[in-house]
Amino acid sequence: MSNPVNRPVKIVVLGTGRIGKMHAEMLARQVNETELVGVFDVFADSALAVAADLGVPAFASLEAALAADADAVCIATSTDTHVEVMKAAAAAGKHIFCEKPISLDVVMVDDGLAAVEAAGVMLQIG
Repeated sequence: MSNPVNRPVKIVVLGTGRIGKMHAEMLARQVNETELVGVFDVFADSALAVAADLGVPAFASLEAALAADADAVCIATSTDTHVEVMKAAAAAGKHIFCEKPISLDVVMVDDGLAAVEAAGVMLQIG
């Protein structure tokens, strides 16, 4: 995918467990077209460790992470929080990459997708 703004895409990783840490490391160290601008996790020690390793801020709250100067978020939180976090990210105008599955409940999936559509942001599940 080309980047029409000719600058790195600024991304915040939400969730710094096994998968989130892997995404943060890849974005910070191996993908030249992105800039990791910070990480957040409800387990602050995890976020602080990943942030220190990568030289980026660890945000103290989801709200602070979503207020960051970022184009997009990578949601790598636990599955049961994906829709809640996706809706908050969409409301903040952030494009979204969300780990699969969005939810184990199809009604919740529809709710999350409706929020993304209403906000006019892009969503990728992977």
